[in-house]
Amino acid sequence: MKIKDMVIVVTGANGATARGIIQHFKNKAKAVVGTLRNFDSRWVEKEGVFYTKCDLAELDQIEGCIELIRDRLGLPHVWINTVGGFTMGKPVEDCINEWEKMHLINFKTTLNCIKNILPIMIENEFGRIVNFGSRAGEKGMAMAGPYSVSKSSIHNLTKTISLEVVGNITCNAVLPEIIDTPTNRETMPDANFDSWSKPVDIADKIESILTSKANGQLIYV
Repeated sequence: MKIKDMVIVVTGANGATARGIIQHFKNKAKAVVGTLRNFDSRWVEKEGVFYTKCDLAELDQIEGCIELIRDRLGLPHVWINTVGGFTMGKPVEDCINEWEKMHLINFKTTLNCIKNILPIMIENEFGRIVNFGSRAGEKGMAMAGPYSVSKSSIHNLTKTISLEVVGNITCNAVLPEIIDTPTNRETMPDANFDSWSKPVDIADKIESILTSKANGQLIYV
């Protein structure tokens, strides 16, 4: 299937990375839908992109979101799980609330989306799931244990899903270095921003994934 025929869903549409991906695909795909947790409207179109309210921590909201997209645009072909969060500054033994927070924001939201979208993709006999892992999820990251562990869970989930799906359905993950966003620059003002992953480069890599048969891959960007 070509990009121009795809309905693409990007979660967490208010995030800098998601916005970059949406802009990349909005004039290439059949339609692009961005999900937002804090949003006043159930469905709105703005500058060629559709936006819908959806809390990814709630399974029933994801189900309703998919049904709404299906009614308005047809079956979604691509689901890009950009929702996530980052926290650092404490050693493992001092982390208390961070474990649950990172598990929910990074892993549980991704799992909830996959559980709801996979049956639709199986029905459609086509699907592309792209998750957001992290290089920290592979090698660990000092003072950011809850974050790196939650991302490593996404890596394993990606590989597991790829082993379970059949036909023309794939599940891959992109593994950025720290993403170059205003929030991350503010959090780490002394870092070398030049080494960070740029949203535009991530979007380019995702496009190549969507038109390939790659499955179960953890792809550096």
